[in-house]
Amino acid sequence: MVQYCQQNGIKLLAYGSVGGGLLSDRYVEEPKKNLFGGSRFSNVDLNTSSLKMYWNVARRFGGQDLWRRLLTVLRSVADKHNVTVANVAVRWVMQQGEGVHPIIGLRGVEHIENNARALALTLDAADLAAISEVLAEAQGPAGDIYSFERSG
Repeated sequence: MVQYCQQNGIKLLAYGSVGGGLLSDRYVEEPKKNLFGGSRFSNVDLNTSSLKMYWNVARRFGGQDLWRRLLTVLRSVADKHNVTVANVAVRWVMQQGEGVHPIIGLRGVEHIENNARALALTLDAADLAAISEVLAEAQGPAGDIYSFERSG
């Protein structure tokens, strides 16, 4: 899609750059909670419709093991640059090419300040390669969005 948009002068706005929070520091310690493996979810784990939706996206992405590997890589890159996992996820979107822009949440002042750090960040070739290695194993979306949204 990125290539098509670039070839046709279409700007691409990426919704869900941090997966509703699933691509954040909060979930780096998720293996202790067993979010994907458990049959029950606490109010802390999946307490919003957004988190439930992105949990389904993550399952389709490749399940708990691949999601955890992605979080581990994002955490490693974040540590290298002294930023958050969410900063790395947002910056990765920003570095996908000309005309690709993330839509980010600005719930409070702390989000504005934190997201500003992604603007100053540049992911180097090693960072991008490490992230790409995990993403290459993703199953990717199947079918159209209408089917996905209604299949849970």
